[in-house]
Amino acid sequence: MPECWTRSQLIEKTKIYKWLIVRNRKLGCKTMSEHQNPTDWRNSFVVGFDKCLSRSHMSFEVKSAGVLKMFKHRNSGGHEAAERILATTENKVMEQMSARLQKSREHSTQRIFRTAYYLAKRRRPFADMPELVDSQALYGAEMRVRVLQTDVSCAAVTVHIAAEMRRRLCEDIV
Repeated sequence: MPECWTRSQLIEKTKIYKWLIVRNRKLGCKTMSEHQNPTDWRNSFVVGFDKCLSRSHMSFEVKSAGVLKMFKHRNSGGHEAAERILATTENKVMEQMSARLQKSREHSTQRIFRTAYYLAKRRRPFADMPELVDSQALYGAEMRVRVLQTDVSCAAVTVHIAAEMRRRLCEDIV
């Protein structure tokens, strides 16, 4: 705890300013210390309170350079950027985007498999696959997995579907 503050002042200020931390008699920024930028981490603590004006000025308005620097820091661009980064991290934006992308790819793959099954069931040539996929895309279906949209991949998908259907049929019989 800084020499200029009483324990009650420290508790009061850390309740009001959630980002304020004290280590080794130095004021620091919790947001900047949680943000993993080493340069900002070094700058997140200000000089100690050795230069307090006097013991009679125990209030928070002590005009030491460290206190002023810390509270100017609160409104700085670096502090606000670190807060935004931490908020984004807490929302797990990247994980959500990755999950959405994965789900979209699964839906595209399912459409490809259904199209290949349709061609096999109707005894259509596998060369029709690219045209069917393009027409689905024209009508708004997302067909992202471009590798699976050829006639060769249609044959491979059809062989896979047939093997899977054969396996399931044998399991049901046995």
